Amino acid sequence: MTALITMSLLSLLFLGPLVWRLWRDRLESRALELQAEIQAAINASLGGESMIAVRVNAGSREQSGTVELFVPAGWEDMLDPVWRVVLPLMPAGYTLVFRPSPTSVRRAAPARRAA
Repeated sequence: MTALITMSLLSLLFLGPLVWRLWRDRLESRALELQAEIQAAINASLGGESMIAVRVNAGSREQSGTVELFVPAGWEDMLDPVWRVVLPLMPAGYTLVFRPSPTSVRRAAPARRAA
């Protein structure tokens, strides 16, 4: 009986992480499929490749996650027609987040005069 319990615990020790990794891989694969689908819908709605980037993070459960849309700072008005395309594609329980890219203010260097 002790040998059976020991074998069960050892097999659980090796099979547990394997099962967990298979489950996480399935969630991440689903998130990548959703990311590709949303990016294709955005590109189709805007008439070609756009400056909007999509990232989908798989959540810890089957019906949770985050869809992030990144847009360059100053181009936030591009999101107005896009979110109407993205919302029907999102699964229930996912969160939609808009993130503008940080701006780096660059000042022009003063022009040097030739002497």
